[in-house]
Amino acid sequence: MNVYPTLSGYVWTPTISPVWNSQIQKTVSGRVVAATYQQYPLYKFVVQYATLAQADFNTLLAFFNQQQGNVTPFLFDAGPGNDSVTAQGIGTGDGATTTFQLLRSYGGFSEPIAAAFGTTHAYVNGTAQTATFNSPSNGYVTFATAPASGTALTWTGSYYFQCRFSKGTEDFEQFMYQLYKTKSVSLETYW
Repeated sequence: MNVYPTLSGYVWTPTISPVWNSQIQKTVSGRVVAATYQQYPLYKFVVQYATLAQADFNTLLAFFNQQQGNVTPFLFDAGPGNDSVTAQGIGTGDGATTTFQLLRSYGGFSEPIAAAFGTTHAYVNGTAQTATFNSPSNGYVTFATAPASGTALTWTGSYYFQCRFSKGTEDFEQFMYQLYKTKSVSLETYW
């Protein structure tokens, strides 16, 4: 799976918006009934660029076209503070299971990640273990041997979000020789 390119005109980390698919109904008596149709939020990212030099414009345009607009998914690094974990709990060993979903937690809420990348480590009771994350992984870690029953499992590393472009078109404006701008590029996660 392709990875969204890092470009020099990047303004700062993207705007991040959690999106829940929920429904709120109000009865005639005023009682409110609410329901959500998903276990975890999806995210919308808005990436802004101050300017794009010719090479960056070419890279972004080629990437957009390689993904066929919003058809083909790709991996996205949401930037500092939103792309890594340290000693993140992922479960408890049972003596038989070797593969575990990678998670990220913040403020008491945990959710699965799409893919790990870079230097990643898996631990059983704080001790580093031989494990396979792939490169990038599919959001799972596989231990070489099943962690013993009752042991705490953690991981440390960086992760990507699995995204698509929000729409099948992007607007670029050439405002000077070999300089381009785009108001923003919108991306959306999915499961």
